[in-house]
Amino acid sequence: MDGRYGRSKRAKRDRSLVIWLGGGMAAALVVWIFVTAFSSLFQTSGEVKVFNANSAASATVIIDVKKPMESRAVCSVSVMNGAGGAVGSKQVVVDPYESTVQLTITTTEPGADAQVDFCHKVD
Repeated sequence: MDGRYGRSKRAKRDRSLVIWLGGGMAAALVVWIFVTAFSSLFQTSGEVKVFNANSAASATVIIDVKKPMESRAVCSVSVMNGAGGAVGSKQVVVDPYESTVQLTITTTEPGADAQVDFCHKVD
């Protein structure tokens, strides 16, 4: 029928509306990709810097936390035995403007190593 009578004004308007909506959705997708890609720069993480097994019942661990300076973070640290099993753990709150934390963790047997299980931003 388009060949005989031509396109109606409503069909043209609907087509342009679909084109504008598709363009808006594509732009929103590009913005979302950039936000998720660059927000990973501000993720909170922790790393064990120093491990010292004091005795069979305790260990001293110093961790370095990477986070935005103005925010607090919660980190969980585990002490591992020689076979890789957890023999003690502790959670610590890292205050704003602080990036290094020293912990004394009570253990059930001598520890051989430590690891940071998780760190996440609180604020």
